[in-house]
Amino acid sequence: MTVERERHPYIMANLIQKHNIKIFAEIGVKNSMMFESIMRDIGAEIKEYWAIDRWEGTRKDNQWVWDRRHKLCCTLMTHYPSLRVLRMHAVQAASVIKNGYFDAVFLDTSHEYARTKNEVLAWIPKIKKGGLFTGHDLYLPQGQYHGGVKKALDEIWTDYEVVDDGVVGFFIKRL
Repeated sequence: MTVERERHPYIMANLIQKHNIKIFAEIGVKNSMMFESIMRDIGAEIKEYWAIDRWEGTRKDNQWVWDRRHKLCCTLMTHYPSLRVLRMHAVQAASVIKNGYFDAVFLDTSHEYARTKNEVLAWIPKIKKGGLFTGHDLYLPQGQYHGGVKKALDEIWTDYEVVDDGVVGFFIKRL
């Protein structure tokens, strides 16, 4: 992983501080890199950090790799009492969270159009009025827009902000 790829945790940490975010969900945790970075830098400022991922194998990784990543994330709860871990698909997880609960959500799951759109629509109600919906992988490292993510966002909103993180594009929408 390159240094540039790791910039999104710092962008998110700055947003958390700037907008006084206390209850936050990261959907699509994978290896806990963003969580660990944020908690190391500004963890004392966060009341609840929800780590949500299905941790399921793909063609690239065997299931044991994903199980190990999930176990690591669960182990981190002993070091970070504000951490909550849900091993669920994004839409399924949204169904067990009350509306208006989160100050902000960060989405980094599938980049497929239909799935991204369903996830965004499922999570919008979970964010407090005035809260932030964020995510990344809006475009590919070569600078081309990631068709599925951009198409889904463009159909839902016409006024989201794009932050160039130098690699894959970060989106922010105040609700």
